[in-house]
Amino acid sequence: MIAVLALVGCGQKETQPPSPPTPATPQAAETQAPELTPKPAGEPVQEESLAGTYQVMLPNGTFTLILLEDGKVMVEQVSNAGVKNPENSGRGTWIAKNGEVVVTGGDTEMLFKINPNGTLTAIANITNGKREDVPKELQKLMVLSKPLAVPPRESP
Repeated sequence: MIAVLALVGCGQKETQPPSPPTPATPQAAETQAPELTPKPAGEPVQEESLAGTYQVMLPNGTFTLILLEDGKVMVEQVSNAGVKNPENSGRGTWIAKNGEVVVTGGDTEMLFKINPNGTLTAIANITNGKREDVPKELQKLMVLSKPLAVPPRESP
């Protein structure tokens, strides 16, 4: 499975991301990734409403975290050139507890803080039982880019 270190560039200082390429055709412009912005702060985010697709743009590409309602997760890192990185992509499980999302895959766990505005922040990586915190200056917001459609609950 992937490691949080992939999210933050393996401890390297962040460099300015390159400017997005100018689309050569109108069709290419339609496939460009949308701008991601966090939801405005308000009521605390309910842990049961976290299912959806979260993304963060990094200097080396886009990292996507898909939290499914059944507790499964898919993660994917795609380079700026559109190439999927299999070493930082995979499947696993997730659970929300104590204000954090814990993503588990193999012998690795990633911890994400649930922010009041609905974003997630990678805060730690646990591999083989050893925790490594992500330094504050390297922590990135993962923005909910596509919430999962949840059918309305029936009234009792």
